[in-house]
Amino acid sequence: MNREIAKSILAQELDGTKKIGYIKLAERIGGQPITRDLVASDGKSYQLEINIFWDSEKNGPIRLMGCVDDGGWRAFMPLTISDLVCPE
Repeated sequence: MNREIAKSILAQELDGTKKIGYIKLAERIGGQPITRDLVASDGKSYQLEINIFWDSEKNGPIRLMGCVDDGGWRAFMPLTISDLVCPE
């Protein structure tokens, strides 16, 4: 797995998820994670998963935890990035 490409596509997915907005993200807490399989610019397949949950308390900041792997051994220890979405 190309770490830089994986990090880049995961960061793009997290940015896109943040654009959904706080209220809609709050409605997704407790639901299924966002998952996506895609082929990156290096021609390899990547699996992405974004989990959405309260960071510390209900109605506070929302934590987005994104993971990416290539389906190989990296699936046991995926590259992970997290970000916060704060109430508006």
